[in-house]
Amino acid sequence: MSTVESFAEPHKGLRLAISPFTELAGYTDFGNPHQLTALKQRGSEMFTLLKDHVQTENDHTLAHLEESAKGSSEHDREDHQKLEAIQDQLE
Repeated sequence: MSTVESFAEPHKGLRLAISPFTELAGYTDFGNPHQLTALKQRGSEMFTLLKDHVQTENDHTLAHLEESAKGSSEHDREDHQKLEAIQDQLE
C-alpha cells in the first residue's frame, strides 16, 4: 500500500511558483518598465502563495505538532520568521 505524502504536494506547488519567477528575473531587463512590471506581478503572486503557506503551516500543521510534542515546531517557526523577513525585503 502506498502512503500519501501530504507535505510533499504543497511544497512541490511552491517550487513550481518559484521556478518561473526565478527564470523571469534572470531574463528581465530592469531598465524596461514592461518587463519590470511583469516581474513584479509574478513576484506578487508568488509572495502571496508563500505567505499563505507559512500562515497555514504555522496555524495548523505546526500547532498540531506542538500539541503532540512540545517544542518540536520551534525550529520550523524560527525558519519561517527568517524567511518572512527576507521575503519582506524582496517585496
